[in-house]
Amino acid sequence: MAHESPTGDTPENRRLQRALDVTESAESHQTETQTFQESLATAGIPERIGPFKIIRKIGQGGMGTVYEAEQESPRRTVALKVIRAGLASSQLLKRFELESQVLGRLQHPGIGQIYQAGTADTESGKRPYFAMEYVRGVDLRRHIKQKNPNTRQRLELLGMICDAVHHAHQKGVIHRDLKPGNILVDQSGQPKILDFGVARATDSDMQITTMQTDVGQLIGTLQYMSPEQVAADPNDLDTRSDVYALGVIAYEMLTGHAPYDLKNKMIHEVARIIQEDEPTSLSSTNKTFRGDIETIVVKALEKDKERRYQSAAGLAEDIRRYLQDEPILARRQSAVYQLQKFAKRHKAVAGGLGIAIAALVVGMATSTYLYIQAESARQGEQEQRIFAQKREADAVAAREESDQVVQFLTDTLGAADPEKSGKDVTVREVMDQAANRVGTAFLTKPLIEARLRHTIGWTYRGLGMLEAANQHLTTASEIRRRELGQDHPDTLVAMMNLASTVLNQGHIAEAERLHRAVLEIQRRVLGEEHLNTLASMQNLANAIRLQGRHAEAETLYRKTLEIEHRVLGLEHPQSLTAMQNLGNALFRKGQYAEAETVFRQTMEIQRRVLGKEHPNSVGTMMNLAGAVYAQGRYAVAERQYRRTLEIQHRVLGDEHFGTLMSMNNLGEVLYSLGNYAEAAALHRKTLEINRRVLGEEHLHTSTSTVNLANALAGQGQYENAETLLRQGLEIMRRVLGAEHPSTMKTMHYLAGVLLRKGQPADAEVLYRRVLETLRRVLGTEHPDTLDSACGLAEALVALGEQDEAVQVYRETIEMGRRKLGRAHPSIGTWLVGLGAALVAEGHASEAKQVIDEGLAIQRPSLPEDHVLLAASRSVLCECLVDLSQHAEAERLLLESYARMTEVQGDSGYNARNALKRIVKLYESWHAGEPGKGYDAKAEEWRAKLPQATDTDDP
Repeated sequence: MAHESPTGDTPENRRLQRALDVTESAESHQTETQTFQESLATAGIPERIGPFKIIRKIGQGGMGTVYEAEQESPRRTVALKVIRAGLASSQLLKRFELESQVLGRLQHPGIGQIYQAGTADTESGKRPYFAMEYVRGVDLRRHIKQKNPNTRQRLELLGMICDAVHHAHQKGVIHRDLKPGNILVDQSGQPKILDFGVARATDSDMQITTMQTDVGQLIGTLQYMSPEQVAADPNDLDTRSDVYALGVIAYEMLTGHAPYDLKNKMIHEVARIIQEDEPTSLSSTNKTFRGDIETIVVKALEKDKERRYQSAAGLAEDIRRYLQDEPILARRQSAVYQLQKFAKRHKAVAGGLGIAIAALVVGMATSTYLYIQAESARQGEQEQRIFAQKREADAVAAREESDQVVQFLTDTLGAADPEKSGKDVTVREVMDQAANRVGTAFLTKPLIEARLRHTIGWTYRGLGMLEAANQHLTTASEIRRRELGQDHPDTLVAMMNLASTVLNQGHIAEAERLHRAVLEIQRRVLGEEHLNTLASMQNLANAIRLQGRHAEAETLYRKTLEIEHRVLGLEHPQSLTAMQNLGNALFRKGQYAEAETVFRQTMEIQRRVLGKEHPNSVGTMMNLAGAVYAQGRYAVAERQYRRTLEIQHRVLGDEHFGTLMSMNNLGEVLYSLGNYAEAAALHRKTLEINRRVLGEEHLHTSTSTVNLANALAGQGQYENAETLLRQGLEIMRRVLGAEHPSTMKTMHYLAGVLLRKGQPADAEVLYRRVLETLRRVLGTEHPDTLDSACGLAEALVALGEQDEAVQVYRETIEMGRRKLGRAHPSIGTWLVGLGAALVAEGHASEAKQVIDEGLAIQRPSLPEDHVLLAASRSVLCECLVDLSQHAEAERLLLESYARMTEVQGDSGYNARNALKRIVKLYESWHAGEPGKGYDAKAEEWRAKLPQATDTDDP
């Protein structure tokens, strides 16, 4: 049965109309009403409710009573809201408990704090209650009437209110009933928002007009409701509905009345006005509001929430920009407008430039006027008639096309109806059905086919099905190029999205070629400030970055970002994508701290504008975790990656390339934390999915192969690791090129495995090749270059070339401290390596100081049982042996060796080195204290050396 919204003269409508008519007067006379209620209700007030001593009744409504009460522990005065007896159903109690947990998290000076929520046993049964901050102040409307603040003070007060609302939104709470009566201002001038979300439990206490419909419940005071809130669709309500209410409050604070005249109107007429009519012009009330103030309020009151301020913080930012004479973001910032703002901020400078600026502005205006006049003169009556006919024909064609597209989608979705198919149907299955039908459904309508194929292809891409996406986007591009021409905007969109998909497939050089071709046409046809042109600039920079040309990519990212901030604003999704991409470029250049700053700024805005679980927000969260990891904060990075993965598994699915990237990155963190077995298991799973979904030749597949190899090497499985590394290296050379940084990084890992297998000469050759290339491609101080330099130094120590090793270590550590900071774990590892070289040269005392420093840096970032710490202690023990501290050396060596063999087995590289040090220990001890059996111990441990040196785990 359909349930319509109430209309006409019915008892229900008359009741609702009365509620609307008395709202304003009830709020303006709140204090008098409360005093009257107190005089009538002196009897029957309970002495206590739960742990609260009742002082007096403040007010009473249909849902319950509000008391001033005293809490004993901690001792404080509270406002206690108690639900009326008989309304505490199990459903309400459950909702009450859930909401109290959420609202209790709101901690802001601009929000009336909820201290406690619970249920008290009374004579009339269980009574839910809220204990709230007792605010001594007056409501916002009365505060303005009494203090009569000037416009600046009113806007400053509004900015404080916006800050409080934004805090609640960040905690996941929407007020839904913002109005002056719910905002008190205390004696210090601090606004306090009350009843944040409590409307759900105490509707009548807040004089809420409620109307039940088929799709939802309309909750809030009507004149402050947004158009989507009036429509009563709960799925359409979000934080921007509170932004609209802030716009109404702003209008009322400035003018003294509401933007619409809603008195003496029926409910359905009120709803229509809010949804359709424009508010009374702010400047018609006071001409001083003309300009920025009016622009700000109009944007907050936009009926389309997509055009509204996307957050309360955005509204607050523009208010403060206005107060500081800075350009607001709510309007496109023309040159004249920017000059006006500059003049206000810098009057002395502007005075000297005034004549030149005036001449420039007048000249521009005159030229523009003459151009328009000339163009108008050239366009004759016949041309106008042809143009009008063409527009009419285009409109008819567009309507026909839309009808056919709608019919096609209706048929496709109808075929996927679970009631017809007998099963739940996935998005992928719906897309497959559409893909199978589109080729035959529009044989004589190629442009409709192209439109649908483009949509299907882009949807496949979003599902991670890149090969299918490529096929449909290629067909759409070919059709549009044939039917519309290569310069047509629709053709360019299809070509741009095809190039992006090619990039996702790992064909990076081909993607760069396609993006360059599209961008060249877009700049000529659309101009450099067009959204699609800017998107192509970003995409081209992505392709350049993925080929290792990071400085070139950074330059293009910064240029794109400058235009987008100017044209689109900071919060536009495309600007946010550009910020994220710039962070990626900084990361690849090894500027990890700068990248982290960019990622954090981007994620904060994305979460506010797009939501925490939007794919773009999650992608930035993943990138942020990578920047944290690169700076050596491994435990923090692990937590962030696990949170990211939880969302991606749920939102994107297990086989989406974004999910797979996070799985890969988490595996790297686990490796760095010494959890080699868990890392290997995760990399195996990622590799299996990548091979199946992306294919053997995809960059992500080869990356997973390399990372699995490293995890196996961490467990001492060097043969298996070498095999995988050589496979990954071959693919990377073929796909990325012989000198790509990722190719070089893989060769670096291969050199490390060869060194651990006992082939230091082969490792040295590879390290030198990698180092020479990285110095040329990335620079001498890039973290990857520094890491390879220390790999070379380690190989030189194994070859007995201590002098060169010490020199390389010292130079690299000095550069690393400048680049990474003194506390980065890599610095600690390199210091231990320097110590090993020094002790091999016979400088035990200096070596011990260096190794102690290295261990002090490593410990905060690594678990105490990490095999790397065991290896570092093993090196320290060699110093202790040379310094004749045999007992301490024995204790540390045996503990370290046990940990190494537990993780890597007897044949592990670190375990083999520790064995040699144990033998050296007992030989040295025997020489100093003969006859105590140390020679026998030395022989016992020496017997294990050949076995550990010559074998490897399968």
